[in-house]
Amino acid sequence: MPLAREGIEPRGSGPVPGLPPPRTVRQVAAADRLVPRAGGAPLDRLAELAARLLGAVAAQVSLLTDVDVVAGASGSKAGPAGATVSLDESLAMVVATSEGPLVAPDARADPRVCDLPPVSSGHVRAYLGVPLTGDDGTTVGALSVIDLVPRRWSGSEVAILQELAASVVTELEL
Repeated sequence: MPLAREGIEPRGSGPVPGLPPPRTVRQVAAADRLVPRAGGAPLDRLAELAARLLGAVAAQVSLLTDVDVVAGASGSKAGPAGATVSLDESLAMVVATSEGPLVAPDARADPRVCDLPPVSSGHVRAYLGVPLTGDDGTTVGALSVIDLVPRRWSGSEVAILQELAASVVTELEL
């Protein structure tokens, strides 16, 4: 059953200061269409590849419907596939509303994400997330990697994650 239906607005009726803007019906429908219905093994493999190539402890594919849905994951610090989190607690939502990749060498010191539960709880220290963009240009989620210690993400690491994000979108579209 889809997580969002056409014509139903996501939570909230308008922008709330300090919180990410609500998703539009078009954005929710675009992401919901891509949520894997029969397991996420290919997405798990792409998340594993991201973590391995970047030397991160975990990687996650998140789709943004009316909630953040984990569509693929690797590592014990990533959410399990199928898990959901509200958009106002979602690192992927911050990626989706950014102008590009979200690079946080020390997430606890980054005002964009420091108050989010994954960061404040200590599960995320260093974070790198890139948007997943559908065929129509709509950002439907994020591919991200995390580490438990501060680290600088190099330009080549950002580029690798962006290339893998394109593969994730291709897999989702299949």
